[in-house]
Amino acid sequence: MAFRGYNKLKVLVLDDFDSFRMTVAKMLDSFGVKSIDTASSGEEALRMCQGGSYDLILSDFNLGAGRSGLQVLEELRHRGILRKRDVFVLVSAETSKSIVLAATDAEPDAYLSKPITARALQQRLDRVLSQRDQLQEVYKALDNGDVDTAIHDCYEKINSGHRLSGFCQKILGELLLEVNQLDEAEALYRSVLEIRSLDWAQLGMAKVQQLKGDLETAERWFKEVVEQHPLCLKAYDNLVEVYQTLEAKDAMQDVLMEAVKVSPLALLRQEKLAQVSATNGDFETSVRAYRKVVRLADKSIHKKSSQALEFAHSLVRLGEQDPSAAKDVHREALRVLDEASTNSDDAVYNMQSKLVQAQLLSQQGNTKAANQILDSFRQTLNKLEEPVPLEVELDFVKALGMTGVKAEVKDRLNELSVRLKDDEEGLKKLDQLLDEPMSKMNRKLVAKINKDGIKNYESKNFKAAISAFMHAKSLFPNHVGVRLNLVQSLLGEMEEYGCERELMDEAIGSLNKVTESIDAQHPQFKRFRQLQEIHRSLVLRNA
Repeated sequence: MAFRGYNKLKVLVLDDFDSFRMTVAKMLDSFGVKSIDTASSGEEALRMCQGGSYDLILSDFNLGAGRSGLQVLEELRHRGILRKRDVFVLVSAETSKSIVLAATDAEPDAYLSKPITARALQQRLDRVLSQRDQLQEVYKALDNGDVDTAIHDCYEKINSGHRLSGFCQKILGELLLEVNQLDEAEALYRSVLEIRSLDWAQLGMAKVQQLKGDLETAERWFKEVVEQHPLCLKAYDNLVEVYQTLEAKDAMQDVLMEAVKVSPLALLRQEKLAQVSATNGDFETSVRAYRKVVRLADKSIHKKSSQALEFAHSLVRLGEQDPSAAKDVHREALRVLDEASTNSDDAVYNMQSKLVQAQLLSQQGNTKAANQILDSFRQTLNKLEEPVPLEVELDFVKALGMTGVKAEVKDRLNELSVRLKDDEEGLKKLDQLLDEPMSKMNRKLVAKINKDGIKNYESKNFKAAISAFMHAKSLFPNHVGVRLNLVQSLLGEMEEYGCERELMDEAIGSLNKVTESIDAQHPQFKRFRQLQEIHRSLVLRNA
């Protein structure tokens, strides 16, 4: 259906090449458009959009060194500049699957591949703009925040058999979910699915069950959508929400890993994967995801200095688990932290950033540079009238421990333990640095993991026991009991099935770690010595 209102449109054409802007402007002029502005960069386009709204924005995906067209779309939406009735069209010469999926994931109103002809452009614009024109009452109500009127208008068009009634059903379902009219939404989606199995209706039905609290049914529906429509990325996101409510963190990570395989350029999804995998103790996955986050965040509205810090934190934890896996990433993390600090005026963040840099330098073996940072931080502490935030204290203690300042570490941990004795959330953070957790939640968690691991050990299912204690070690790297349980399980596996190099190295690593914090007065010192002897005997036997 031809669109008749081109002469009333205000249009912005965004591309870094003059020739393309001129070509598209001429095409639009031939359609009857009278008001055409152009911009050569994302930054310029954002300034222009702030100065006045556009009915139609045509943007290239790749805009050179600045923001991409996709980032412009995200920022316009995030800042509430783009109205519901406005049309945003992405144009791109990119043909890679990841770029195309990133573009469709952002849901522009249309996506066109270069080169484009006047005929192809007009056909696509006719379709999108005619749809907007016929539903102008609905979009006007939404722009005014009048959801009830928008719902009423959708019902009217559906009941009258309007040619866009199917599209109105999709809008109506989303609005009913927004205002929590769940029974009405469920009836709508059922009526659609009785005729045709559409992904958006299946997704809506799953969302209804999720909001009603029937998580088992919601999970089943979302899984079905993912299976039947693997490019429907909202289904992955909603499934993650279900598992988050169920506190099924491993399942959350599995779904997120599948989602980023489908669309690897989605920054927020990568960030969620990085956070969840770090919580699960899978720091290799966390570091890999945070590296992508830091790169994708450049020029994005979703860029935060904390992303660089969490990237470095995960890398330090990975270095504790597997120094060889972290080694090649240290330089990149140090550069990212330095850049973030340079662009930040947050004093707390900058202190924390320096302390994490000290940790990374220690892992590199550059203790001289690490100690220079620590000396400078001590001087800063002496000048401050108020105590620094807990996160800064924890990074300071960690850096001290990594540079071998054991006495100062012990004193500061004792001070923090006393200060936080009634602060459960603070204790949960402190637990990472303690030999034994102090928070109620982490004591229960360690007890459960130990119970499961010991049960597997006693039934000679050593691999399962090792897996349980490895997970516990990733969460509580200084926990003496967990380390010794892991060593005992490794020794059981080696005695039963032979001394593999990987198992021996893991046992040596854990015994060496325990050596750093145990003495003759420790209640597990005798057991530690016994495990050392068993390990030594196994090594000699297999020499």
